[in-house]
Amino acid sequence: MKQVYSKLTWAIVAATLLIISCKSANFANSDYYTSNSSDYILPLFHTSDVHGYLVTTQSKPYTYNLAYISDKVHDKRGYGKSYNKGKALLLDSGDMFQGTTISNLQKGQPLYSAFDQMGYDAVAVGNHEFDWGLTNVIEDDATLLPYEYDGVTYKNDVPVLCANLFQNGSRVSKYTKDYIILDKSAVNEKGKKSA
Repeated sequence: MKQVYSKLTWAIVAATLLIISCKSANFANSDYYTSNSSDYILPLFHTSDVHGYLVTTQSKPYTYNLAYISDKVHDKRGYGKSYNKGKALLLDSGDMFQGTTISNLQKGQPLYSAFDQMGYDAVAVGNHEFDWGLTNVIEDDATLLPYEYDGVTYKNDVPVLCANLFQNGSRVSKYTKDYIILDKSAVNEKGKKSA
């Protein structure tokens, strides 16, 4: 039941962000949609139930591969000096860590470090985030845990959202935020930003 509520909360927060952010948004697939100069578009990328899969272990096409998702997000946000996180939303609705051997043995570290490096705007708590206890995957400031790579420790600023987390009948706000406000730029076909 916790997963249903956190994902519902996430959907409401994401929908609110999109409504506030865009004057006239159309998120249809560009293969089927021809825009005009009055349409403002803010790309939205969403993952859910990643369950520790950095890469797919199946031979089927279109299965999880975070490197592919990262590449598609960078196609919208830009590369190198032209990178602008404000050009697209990247969100996850939970069940991120538990599932594969590489993630399970390291209590999610490969995933929360990848989410930071990929520039996720926010993640929501799913039921499997409780498998190892929230303190093993979420920092006290309601962000994903810091991580070490190549001898350097990185602070992880990816916010963790859940507006209805209770323990023993009391609201727990230490590990999650009810909401966040993001500054994003919807643009039209001519490159003009929404007002």
